[in-house]
Amino acid sequence: MVEWNHGKRFFDFGSGCLRNLVAMQVPRQMINDIFFIHLHIDHCAKLTYIFCSYIDYSQQEFVIAAALSKDPEMKAVYESGDPYLAFAKQAGAVPLEATKSTHNAERDFFKVCVLGVQY
Repeated sequence: MVEWNHGKRFFDFGSGCLRNLVAMQVPRQMINDIFFIHLHIDHCAKLTYIFCSYIDYSQQEFVIAAALSKDPEMKAVYESGDPYLAFAKQAGAVPLEATKSTHNAERDFFKVCVLGVQY
């Protein structure tokens, strides 16, 4: 569990999560978001035991890195809506007004760079 933007964010919901939620005294209503590393049973087995209204799969690697590092700049870049395009803009590879539709090839290149650095 990571506290971020006045809410609790959870990464995966495997077999030990319910025990941990009870131990931490986290009520179901305080679960804002759940991010899955991948959808294997060991990462989402207990999801059926809670109510889940929102799952964000987009740019999950980046948001996980931002949350775990507690880096406010990474958090801001994620909240911009497209961290890969933001990185391309910061590097001067695309104009500031670039969008995914106008500069998709450059965005894809910087996505590989961002993910490569994170791994």
